[in-house]
Amino acid sequence: MIYKLIFFFFSMSIFSCNSTKEVSTTEKEVKESNELQGEDLVIKEIYYQKWMAGIKGGGSGINLHFTLEKKLERGINIYKIQIENIETTTIKKIDELNYVASFETKQNDLNLDEDPLKEYGNEAPKQKTTNLKKGQVKIFLMKDSKTFYKIIDDVKEKPTIAYPSMKPQNNDE
Repeated sequence: MIYKLIFFFFSMSIFSCNSTKEVSTTEKEVKESNELQGEDLVIKEIYYQKWMAGIKGGGSGINLHFTLEKKLERGINIYKIQIENIETTTIKKIDELNYVASFETKQNDLNLDEDPLKEYGNEAPKQKTTNLKKGQVKIFLMKDSKTFYKIIDDVKEKPTIAYPSMKPQNNDE
């Protein structure tokens, strides 16, 4: 009797491991099916450009510019874009083919000083892991209430724009 119970539990554990493997494979297939197959989003030109403000608190960021080969079909919307370890939903449609996505990377509000005690209170940056390589962009689209994405490789970086600091304008003069 004991041997039958041991055999029963042993065979159940083998079958349960096998069914877990099948679920994992199914989840992988679902994730792969969410990647677009080319025709819904064809990029003609794409590049990004980092920028930084010249004043404390002014911030910094990345602007991603891209032009589509043809306009998106009705019912397809670009709703999120990832680059490096950041993402944004701030996507401006310039016209039917041209878009600009704005990423805010950090505020320019660190206290930097020769005396480390004066730097107390600076927070370490928090980043999201996207698993994207340098030069890759992931564009998320919504089509018929389903989410799809496309990874674009070899995205070029243009030189950083460093905005100069400005003196406050005094209108009393």
